[in-house]
Amino acid sequence: MELERYIHKYHPRSGLKGEPHIKNKMRYWKRCYGSIALLKTRSGLGFQYSDGTIIVDDPKHWIDFIKIDPQAKKMNTKKWPLFEDWEEIFDKDRAT
Repeated sequence: MELERYIHKYHPRSGLKGEPHIKNKMRYWKRCYGSIALLKTRSGLGFQYSDGTIIVDDPKHWIDFIKIDPQAKKMNTKKWPLFEDWEEIFDKDRAT
């Protein structure tokens, strides 16, 4: 893995490996991207690109969304500054 070689070259004592560290992080990012992309399609929910936050117009909309995507339960309390980058990386992997 090219990224793993880069890490070993420039950060030899980090101990990071492509498998499992980087692969797990990419899997987590892809799951988070999928949840945010899905919530953007839902009425009453949105995403604020300027500060990376999830917008919830009415708590009822968020409760309804959690029923669809339980993994997103705590996502509205965090900021997601990488989402715009994730769109570029993961968007091509999603079915339309």
